[in-house]
Amino acid sequence: MVGFVLRNLFKEKIHTALLTRHAQHLWEHSVEVGAIAQVLAEVTPGMSPEFLSEQV
Repeated sequence: MVGFVLRNLFKEKIHTALLTRHAQHLWEHSVEVGAIAQVLAEVTPGMSPEFLSEQV
């Protein structure tokens, strides 16, 4: 859901520099959290990245 909102947000014109910085920071943070979740799923017994992506 966050990815959908952020992706659409970047398609629109963002009129303030502050909003642009916050949106970019949120996008980068979301990507980082997703990468960490991927690694954790790979190293956690009984979990798989494919299982986690199907749950979203």
